[in-house]
Amino acid sequence: MTTKTDKIPIVPVQTGEVFLQDKIIDEQRCFICKKEFDKFNNKGVLLLRKNKGEMIFACDSHQGVVREYVKQFRILPDGWEKK
Repeated sequence: MTTKTDKIPIVPVQTGEVFLQDKIIDEQRCFICKKEFDKFNNKGVLLLRKNKGEMIFACDSHQGVVREYVKQFRILPDGWEKK
């Protein structure tokens, strides 16, 4: 009796998609001002790459944070509109 196995294709994860290997440094506070976030309301909070393998949360009100978000993900944060 012969057993046949099908090969499952491996799909590489690209930068800008899902960061499965990255660790979030602090899930409850802004990395810049240390303000505590409401876990049930994530408006005004952005997730950014700090270093290789490290992600941070930051308030979107800090100068340059939204610019860095757009640079990394090539989209505006959720709820933002271009005028």
